[in-house]
Formats: sequence, C-alpha cells, structure tokens
Amino acid sequence: MSTALRWRKSSRTGSADCVELAWPAAIRDSKHPAPTLRAALAPLIAAVKSGALDPRRTPPDAWS
Repeated sequence: MSTALRWRKSSRTGSADCVELAWPAAIRDSKHPAPTLRAALAPLIAAVKSGALDPRRTPPDAWS
C-alpha cells in the first residue's frame, strides 16, 4: 500500500482507538495501523449512512 495515502480519523472520536479511512479504498485500526484493509469505501459509507448495517434494524444474518 502506498505511503502517500492521507489517513483521516473521525472528528467525533474521543480517543486514539478508532478506525481510520484513506480515500478511495483503505481502512485501518489506529491502534494497529498495519495491516490495512483494501475496500470499496463508497458502498460501505452508503450502507452505514442508510442504517443498513445497524443490527437494531437488520439482523446480522441478512447482511450477506
């Protein structure tokens, strides 16, 4: 993975323990920055915003 990625941490995090994103396709744990996960972030962000991944709204067995 390129070191040129610009990692962003949520401004709402209260500690260093969070997930960081680098657009367009990388996710990492701020506590353990390596390894990173390559993923299509746009669909993930859309699912989070819509509430589709909220277990209170959708049972986990329906996430596939």
